[in-house]
Amino acid sequence: YRVEALLRRGGAAVVEETDGERIEVGDLIIDKRRHEVLREGSRIDLTPLEFQILELLASEPGRAWSRNALLDRVWSTDYEGYQRNIDPHINRLRKKLETDPKNPRYVLTVRGVGYKLNEAP
Repeated sequence: YRVEALLRRGGAAVVEETDGERIEVGDLIIDKRRHEVLREGSRIDLTPLEFQILELLASEPGRAWSRNALLDRVWSTDYEGYQRNIDPHINRLRKKLETDPKNPRYVLTVRGVGYKLNEAP
């Protein structure tokens, strides 16, 4: 359904979810069952927290997630600390995912809001 919706909107994105266990966005594959991420066929080692952040962003590619929403969902509680505490985790995730972390293709900043996973990297 996700792919069809994207195609109807005219996007060239390839977002596919198979059995709810595997999400593909462009050349990025997130395998939830194996807890594994591949980019262009190469495995990317992520910490459990980085994987959770990426999995959440990938659950709705293109959706802008506020820092607070990310913190609440990833920490599974009403996070009451400094909302920028998510930023170092995003930076480490970008260093692992992106060929050029200064100009990210996958994890994008939404100014004044937070972050999103690019649905057409």
